[in-house]
Amino acid sequence: MKKHEDDLEVAPSFRDAFVLEDLTEKAVDFIEQHAEAARRGRPFFLYVALTSPHLPHAVHPAFVDTSECGKYGDFMTETDHRVGQLLDALDRKGLTGETLVIFTSDNGPENNYRYQEEAYGHRCSYIFKGGKRDIYEGGHRVPFLVRWPGVIEPGRVVEHPVCQVDFLATFADILGVSLPANAGEDSYSLLPLLKGEDVLSDYRGGIVHHSSRGYFAIRHGDWKLNMLRGSGGSLRPVFVQPGEDEPAFELYNLADDPGETRNVIREYPGIASQLEEMITRYIEQGRSTPGEPQPYVTEDWDQLIWMQ
Repeated sequence: MKKHEDDLEVAPSFRDAFVLEDLTEKAVDFIEQHAEAARRGRPFFLYVALTSPHLPHAVHPAFVDTSECGKYGDFMTETDHRVGQLLDALDRKGLTGETLVIFTSDNGPENNYRYQEEAYGHRCSYIFKGGKRDIYEGGHRVPFLVRWPGVIEPGRVVEHPVCQVDFLATFADILGVSLPANAGEDSYSLLPLLKGEDVLSDYRGGIVHHSSRGYFAIRHGDWKLNMLRGSGGSLRPVFVQPGEDEPAFELYNLADDPGETRNVIREYPGIASQLEEMITRYIEQGRSTPGEPQPYVTEDWDQLIWMQ
């Protein structure tokens, strides 16, 4: 295949605009090859890592100008189509009713989210602050859609905070496999939530966030404590040096203020102390789940400023 002038890679046969199509075709082939064995009781695991919406926004010719949000929007329109092709393959092979499908993303939007808002009025981070690399919610809130006919009631919304680290414990729970003490140290099974069972508000432990420059935050329930002042990430990271009488961290109530606009650490010092104690315990024990403590790195970890 002739290389196009807009292609980035050097391999003559590689075409950026056809990557989503190629990946989807390979995934559909995999489903078709394993369908008969799956119907006979040998299920398969398929992980499909589409390149969208990551840069470059290389859109298949069939989807150019199909959105009102530039190449980024066109890329997402194509993504929707490719996911539909995968679901159609499950339908054709009679596997829909037996297949757990998870659709999610690895992080918040790239820094071009500012351009998307200015040029097209589209807020990639929705109401959330920041984007990819940041400690703020815009860096970590991602789509999380799950389909499992006969287990998950269509249209049901789960309000409990969950994390992708929970996949390991969830799959182990579904398969009836016990994880060793040094595996999935931060992973909680989401199976009760998927089944619609009633669980406590503190169903899972705190979720530890991490910025691209190694700074931490912890989320538990409605509360989130950022263990710094500023984004801690981004291509142009923002750090706020607190004054002598100013708090060093940021505390937000995400139920009341999901956009992280009001630092309420002065109003709720007790909550901040509890969350600081929680993340410190997690680090010292090498895990955030119940179980045998695990070793952790103790040297050259400058971002643990509150423990030094």
